[in-house]
Amino acid sequence: MKDFLALMNPTRWAILAGVLGGLLFASGVAGLHIHAEGKAAGAAEVQAQWDKARLAQAQAENRSLLVQAERIATLSTELMEAQSAHATTRSNLAPARAAAGKRGERVRNEAAGDGLDRRLAAADCSITRTFAAGAFRAAAACRDDLAEIGLGAGGLVESSASAHYEHARADALMRFSMPRSPFTKEK
Repeated sequence: MKDFLALMNPTRWAILAGVLGGLLFASGVAGLHIHAEGKAAGAAEVQAQWDKARLAQAQAENRSLLVQAERIATLSTELMEAQSAHATTRSNLAPARAAAGKRGERVRNEAAGDGLDRRLAAADCSITRTFAAGAFRAAAACRDDLAEIGLGAGGLVESSASAHYEHARADALMRFSMPRSPFTKEK
């Protein structure tokens, strides 16, 4: 019985309860510490993945902006070339009009004058004279018509069409390369 009574000693049970309580407290603190470290490591891993995704997105945006900047530079160069060609065409248009007017006037004067008849009369063969007269009059009439409407090489229509084309191209490039406001609705 003595052993039983020794076993029932409250001091022993208090010491045993204190040791068990201390072990439970230490294991709880250790568990909370491990949990806090795991939570911090998880948060750091999530933050690292989020930073990596943001970096990739920023790099993609930078590449897109670089491509867009290169495209704008190319279009600006084309625009400058088109504007230069347009200016050159416009500056050449006045002399082309003057030259076309002179050619038309020369053809009209040549067909209306008696210089043709004098030159044809000097031909030896009458068939040649007749054929040449008809051919020259037909050619003169055609040239006169062409000179009137400006379809000859370097004439008004050709110069004007070239000027209109260069102007339209410059306008199209300007509209394409100019930045658009994000606040206006496109139609």
